[in-house]
Amino acid sequence: MYDESINYALSMRRHNTIRANEETLLTDIQFAVGCNVIERNGTKKYSDEFLDALGDNGVIVVTPEHKADKWIFRLPDVEGNYDNY
Repeated sequence: MYDESINYALSMRRHNTIRANEETLLTDIQFAVGCNVIERNGTKKYSDEFLDALGDNGVIVVTPEHKADKWIFRLPDVEGNYDNY
């Protein structure tokens, strides 16, 4: 009787966790002044659509091979900003 409700709750928990990770990363990208690389713990999860959208907008995404590795997000240079080289 409760299995469907429990499965739904756990599914929504996973979904909400991924959305929170994505929102946090977007905020960090927005305020990343003076750095072109953002690293995140390899245990974080992001949706494929989100990662594809980052790539479509010039962000290079390095996916961790192991949980001990980190996600690496290389941001495109800001036009006219040459201090990051």
